[in-house]
Amino acid sequence: MPIRATKWFVEGALNDDDEVDTKNEEVREFVSNALFDKMETSWDQFLIECLTSLPF
Repeated sequence: MPIRATKWFVEGALNDDDEVDTKNEEVREFVSNALFDKMETSWDQFLIECLTSLPF
């Protein structure tokens, strides 16, 4: 349950000046949307299925 209760997010990469540039922000937004908004299965359901494969 602690893994499922965690707030999940995608962090954008930083450029050489330790700043987020426009390209990196576009990539972060795309990946975030793909994982959390556009999947047929919800992120929570995906985690449930992944966690069932862990040995106890």
